[in-house]
Amino acid sequence: MTTAWELATFNEISAYYFTTHFSHGPDTPPPPSDEKYLIIIAKGEKPNPNYTVRISQVFTDAESPLKFEVQWLKPPGISTQPIDKYECATVVILQEKPEFVFVSQKDGEKKVEVKLIEFSDGAVDHPLADSFWAISEDVSREVVGHSKNYILQDAFLDALKNIPPASNINYVELVKIWAMNGGIGGHATNGIYIQLKVLL
Repeated sequence: MTTAWELATFNEISAYYFTTHFSHGPDTPPPPSDEKYLIIIAKGEKPNPNYTVRISQVFTDAESPLKFEVQWLKPPGISTQPIDKYECATVVILQEKPEFVFVSQKDGEKKVEVKLIEFSDGAVDHPLADSFWAISEDVSREVVGHSKNYILQDAFLDALKNIPPASNINYVELVKIWAMNGGIGGHATNGIYIQLKVLL
């Protein structure tokens, strides 16, 4: 029997918008475009250490606030191991800072204020800097495109528009294609979606 991802529980949830700004002199080439990321961090307890926890984005229409879910995957079999603490995060490339995001767990949805953190010339004096750089190196940098007319090419071009302009992007990798018809709970927008991973 295949185990499905379920809504998890969290004790703490936080959201940050990171921007990096790099200067250059007359004898050095300009760096790639400033990088901008939204990072969501969840902390809590899972039923046992073998549970896998993730934060997944819920894709809605462009006018709706960003939504995420904290989910966990129950391991196969029966475990008698004790409750274990977890900390997980996700990073999304985002051009503009949102005022807040919504994050769902088993006990309901929470509105989370997004705090701004800026780095200049790679400065890492913020207490969250080390965690941010470690997480951003490990996670996939993914973007999503949408076509309400179910045209795959339009969805692909829309996804490309969501990639920040940067000279060090080598290529993109197709992650997933799916379509919506009728929506889920009135939140999703009909059409075809394409998800790309940005490989730098």
